[in-house]
Amino acid sequence: MNLKGVLAYKSGGKAASEEFFNRAISSDPGYGDAYTNTGAFAWEAGHKEDALKLLEKGCMLSPTVADNITTYHSVIVETARGR
Repeated sequence: MNLKGVLAYKSGGKAASEEFFNRAISSDPGYGDAYTNTGAFAWEAGHKEDALKLLEKGCMLSPTVADNITTYHSVIVETARGR
């Protein structure tokens, strides 16, 4: 489901990709990548607090995935600059 979400996003189907990411979380709540991708959507939509929680969870569940760590770190740095 997560891969389908990534492919949908890359082809311009944001609504479909978000649905796939949510389905990925439902089918495997321990898979961090889906939380990171959902957090990126929340960040893009301006839901900063929700995004931080999702990105943190994605990083905690999949701490060896570089994209999850990098995305979470970038958001933390950007949030700290805005304060």
